[in-house]
Amino acid sequence: MCIDLLKAYTDKLVQLEDISEKKNGSTVYSLERGTAISFDLLRGENVDVFHTFLSKDSIFPLHEHVESCETFILISGKLTVICDEDGIENHHELLIGIPFYIDKKIKHLLSVKEDSWVITIIIPPDAQILK
Repeated sequence: MCIDLLKAYTDKLVQLEDISEKKNGSTVYSLERGTAISFDLLRGENVDVFHTFLSKDSIFPLHEHVESCETFILISGKLTVICDEDGIENHHELLIGIPFYIDKKIKHLLSVKEDSWVITIIIPPDAQILK
């Protein structure tokens, strides 16, 4: 991955509702590459919590949460969060059990190296994510 990938995705900033479909308490994301499925653990007024599976070699596209902060906790697997912070590309390889926080309005994508399970916490809930 490199800054060129982020630049390529920047023109295609994804709206999550455009790539997701809600099915029986889960959300299936239509990715150009790979599979992502989130299972609702908690959908509240102040917080949403998901248990998400991402398949090896998946790229969860560049997006941002305008009003929400996001925290990832890697349960198993291997993945990298790539953030575009004021035009500077930062790679963050997640460590199992160690929370990783992304502030609102930070563009980011996920690059999955191995089949991975992640707990995702979004505060406050993001209107883009289907209820």
